[in-house]
Amino acid sequence: MTLEIAYIKACHEVETVCEAEKVRQLRVQLLLLADDNDELEAQLAQDDDGIDDLEQHNQELQENLDACERKLESAQGDLRIRSREIETLKVC
Repeated sequence: MTLEIAYIKACHEVETVCEAEKVRQLRVQLLLLADDNDELEAQLAQDDDGIDDLEQHNQELQENLDACERKLESAQGDLRIRSREIETLKVC
């Protein structure tokens, strides 16, 4: 019976060690995932900054485009007026 008890005790110790190893593996996996999460959050923050910069640049370009369109409309209006003046002078 002593041998049987020793066997049962050894089996229990093996199960305990296996469970402890599973817990250790899960902790390592958790640490690795936490590190990945930190890296992803840093990348996200960097990408958000890049997006903000691009949005600002886009806004500036849109303002420049709007100003150019206003200048073009004004120049086209001036051209129409001068064309009419030239036609009027040609008629006279």
